[in-house]
Amino acid sequence: MKGIRAFFVFLLSLFMFLQPVTVQAAYIDSDYNVHLKPGKYEKLGVLWGTVINPEEWIESGNYFYVFPGEQEQRKYITIRKIKPEAVQDGKLTIPKYIDGYRVLGLGEWDWYWFERRPPYISYTENAKKYACILDEPEIVKQIIVPEGVEYLGTGSLFGCSNLTQIDLPDSLVKIADLAFDGCANLEEIEFPPEVYVMDDAFHGYESISRMHLKKAVIYSDSYIDFNIAYHPWFQMGEQTELHIRKYKTDNFFLEALPGYIKKIYVDKKLSKFQLERAYYRWDYDYSRPLDYNVSNLIMNGKDTTLKLSEHVKKPSLLYENDYDNSGVKGLYTVKGAKSIKEARKYKVPYCWKTAGKIKEVKAKKKGDAYWVSWEKIKTSVHKCVYKVKREKWDITTSPVQTIYKIYGKKKKSGSYHFIKTTKKKSISSGYKYIKVVPLKEWD
Repeated sequence: MKGIRAFFVFLLSLFMFLQPVTVQAAYIDSDYNVHLKPGKYEKLGVLWGTVINPEEWIESGNYFYVFPGEQEQRKYITIRKIKPEAVQDGKLTIPKYIDGYRVLGLGEWDWYWFERRPPYISYTENAKKYACILDEPEIVKQIIVPEGVEYLGTGSLFGCSNLTQIDLPDSLVKIADLAFDGCANLEEIEFPPEVYVMDDAFHGYESISRMHLKKAVIYSDSYIDFNIAYHPWFQMGEQTELHIRKYKTDNFFLEALPGYIKKIYVDKKLSKFQLERAYYRWDYDYSRPLDYNVSNLIMNGKDTTLKLSEHVKKPSLLYENDYDNSGVKGLYTVKGAKSIKEARKYKVPYCWKTAGKIKEVKAKKKGDAYWVSWEKIKTSVHKCVYKVKREKWDITTSPVQTIYKIYGKKKKSGSYHFIKTTKKKSISSGYKYIKVVPLKEWD
């Protein structure tokens, strides 16, 4: 009997192990309400109703804070204001603890400060007085948020016009509306895994300025609310890169973005990437799809499938703008990739590379280093474009400069370690055994 029971336990464990991981940071129900994932988000339930007047903020050195939730709990604190003295040479390092209490969040959890706004105070004045955690936001250039902080509140970094760099912790759960409003010089951001980013996090209806985001890194378990129209991340026509990386889930669904996207990099570890159309949510008008325009969709994963919307090649009008062409302009992948099937279905141009082989290279010791060199090899790009009039795919081949990936190991029986990529035909390193591989992937 024990043997049979153990066997069934083993089967159950195996079944659970083989199930795909599909849990993400949040999901939207049929009424467009966002639900945060349980577990990691449970502590944030104590934050509702934490409105406290500035007169009730607790002062400690350069910081003012409050206790969220029931006052008698006093397990965590949220920072409400930071004095200019905490900023050193433009750098602000948020403390992990103040007075022995862990910092749970920065600023107001939600829209309470906005609701209590007196009619005679402007949007900007109110945001700076109640929402922004900095007395002088314009002096901050770099912010380091420590591990343990779980949310950036509404308008918490409002008006940090000179902020260029921010480091976010893996513990971060939510980035609220207007958190980065007015951070016009923030060009790059890496969102931590399993984070929920609200659609107005970077720009509000009465924003003081739009940001110019150049690069964003997103993990597959996050929920980034891209389904927006009034409040895009960046100026229409801005050139932006999105990097989709795998965390736990094997697939990623990206809602449409209004405006131009320079490049989307899809992690080759993902099994599926889906780029769909989104619709105007405020009036539920499903006849008016949002527009997107992706110049380069880069998918180096041979086994990564691609799913595009049926409207991917149909032109549509972007709200109050004259973009009249939408969809993916080009797929950049590897030969034989699964994503090519979808590209051919919707007549999306696609490319792949081929390269010659490099014979075994031998290192020669010179001084304290080993030198290797190899003969130049040819790399070609094959571009496939569908010709509508002839109803036929045309393939053109053109040479490109070869990029080499270098691997090395110190012992013949050891394992190779990646060293670097180079366009040169020789290198020196501390490794006796070198392997050179021409790069067929896209960077």
